[in-house]
Amino acid sequence: MLKCKLTALSQLLVGAGREYPYIDADIQAIRLCRADGSLIPYIPASSLKGVFRATAERIAREKFEVCNVFSNSCGKEFSRELREKEEKGEDVEPLIKKLCKVCQVFGSLGFESPVRFSNAMPLLSPEMDPESLIDTQTMISIDRNGRANPRTLEYIKPGTSFQFTISFKTKAEDWMVGLLLKVIEMINQEKVQIGGQKTRGYGWCKIEILNLREDERGRCLEAWDRLQK
Repeated sequence: MLKCKLTALSQLLVGAGREYPYIDADIQAIRLCRADGSLIPYIPASSLKGVFRATAERIAREKFEVCNVFSNSCGKEFSRELREKEEKGEDVEPLIKKLCKVCQVFGSLGFESPVRFSNAMPLLSPEMDPESLIDTQTMISIDRNGRANPRTLEYIKPGTSFQFTISFKTKAEDWMVGLLLKVIEMINQEKVQIGGQKTRGYGWCKIEILNLREDERGRCLEAWDRLQK
């Protein structure tokens, strides 16, 4: 399991539309309802996984053929055979190896993703109000008739930190962790943004891994670099 800390370097928006009628903003930051009924801003696991998968596809295409999971998933070819072998308790590893590298990590049609992301929850002191992490900005767009259309959006303030984990259902191969590390490198190099309003400069972040030794990091990156077609 990788324990990660994500820090917003710019405004960060993972929006929820107008889900909360008592909040006066056209685009609202998504919040999670806690056991006591209070709301806390967070980054859903699905949003993180989506960013990681899309970035992993960019990285992997430099070395390998990578399928389009939405229109031409490589899992289509093997999904029936995978299911039959799993039902019979037979070894499915040879079939999984036929999937593209990204699908082996993030899943495909008929093959459940072995990687698991948790929600990214803000790091708060006990006395801190979660709403203090959020600010608003009014933006004005001009329609084709020249009319101004102001709208207000919420965002997570720069400097806010979150914690999340990345784990694997089964023991991960070193190259798989290496691919995830490559994604994190691209995020930290400001080549990838998270969330919405990217064209306005939102979504720049830094991710630190808190429990990976330098020798482990080097071994996993080397394993990815060694992979050949």
